[in-house]
Amino acid sequence: MKKGIVAILILLALVVVISPALVGRLAEKSVDEQLKWAADENNELKITSTKFDRGWFSSEGTHRIELGDSTAGDNLKQQLGFGPGDPTPAIIIDTRLDHGLIPVTSVSRPEGSLLPGLGRAASTISIESPNGEVTQLPGVIYSDVGLNGDLTSQYFLDAGSMNDMSWGAGNLKVTSDAYAKQIGVHGGFDSISMTSPDQNLYSVGNIEIASDMTVTEYGYAIGDIAFSIASVNIGSENSAITMGPITLDAATTINDGRISGTSKIDFAMAGVP
Repeated sequence: MKKGIVAILILLALVVVISPALVGRLAEKSVDEQLKWAADENNELKITSTKFDRGWFSSEGTHRIELGDSTAGDNLKQQLGFGPGDPTPAIIIDTRLDHGLIPVTSVSRPEGSLLPGLGRAASTISIESPNGEVTQLPGVIYSDVGLNGDLTSQYFLDAGSMNDMSWGAGNLKVTSDAYAKQIGVHGGFDSISMTSPDQNLYSVGNIEIASDMTVTEYGYAIGDIAFSIASVNIGSENSAITMGPITLDAATTINDGRISGTSKIDFAMAGVP
């Protein structure tokens, strides 16, 4: 066998076998940087890492998002009806991260790939109620951590139902770059409906969003956002109020050192007495 081929095979073995542990540290650091940036930009929230077990080829971690103890956090608690000292709900994100320049362990799951990167992750989301009860939400988030630390996450939701609620399929893609302070959100969800205890029906039609924003050095974001809801229905079978379609288009820019923006909202209503 030629020496060149042997050298290539040895190099490939190093990339596949030895790089994951080293790259895993970089992936962990990149995820922490993205979370720190998110917490800094949303100081009403508190984001903490409650567990991170890093293995050679894969790692598992748990992050907790709750209302913070800042002034903004206290204001949000008050707006949501929570008094001082009241326990509040929390969002729990459980993540499995497959790392390595060639993340071979990721190919065994949906959305896995051998494309180079710092890591690929699959996350599930749960809600912890104030009494400590944990309810897992439907859907899975698949994330790619790029070689430069940028993060691309895609939320896949299959159509389903739970108790008195039903929903259609959904797909939401979020890209973020903590260094460039950029975030993009693109995707949508099919209809969502819920029946209340008094048998009133609440439903929301197709939801679409497209947004690309950049956080400036002054702390505020500029960019474009387009948001639409096909319909909103409230009421019983005999008496219902229908709103929609509802659309929002907004844009902000900086021209000659001054911020400027435009926004437009359109909506229609039916069944209003």
